[in-house]
Amino acid sequence: MLMLADCDTCKRLFGHNFVDLRSKSIPEHLAGLIGNSPTDLASGSIIECPVCGTFYRYTYTCGFGENDIELHRIAPNEIGRPTDIDKFTRGLNHVSPEVRRYSALCLVDYYLSQENDDAVEELLNHPDSTVRSASEAAATYCEIREELNSSP
Repeated sequence: MLMLADCDTCKRLFGHNFVDLRSKSIPEHLAGLIGNSPTDLASGSIIECPVCGTFYRYTYTCGFGENDIELHRIAPNEIGRPTDIDKFTRGLNHVSPEVRRYSALCLVDYYLSQENDDAVEELLNHPDSTVRSASEAAATYCEIREELNSSP
């Protein structure tokens, strides 16, 4: 399967994409995944790119003074899908910083779920600063998500 940087749609997206629909319409590169209307999908939907397999969480917020869509790149493990360890390990050395960031996110999320602290520590000490910072952010995100999920 392709890396997100090799996908015509995903290579034009960021880890977090935001559109204020009060000032502009859905950009073409987002419409390829979410459709042309913000209500084509339910808010909270999970989207898998059919070309490269990258996962996103879609959010649509409409209310007093807001009409926004957001698309967040998420790890497969977060939604109970298998993590392609080989693909994401190769991605840590990809020329694209977005691929390195997403690969680090996916691997940290997976390794934390497996309680593989040594593998997480290796990513936190990776020689590439992009991988290190993405790994640190992913570890913090996973910790916060875990706290939220265990709250009453």
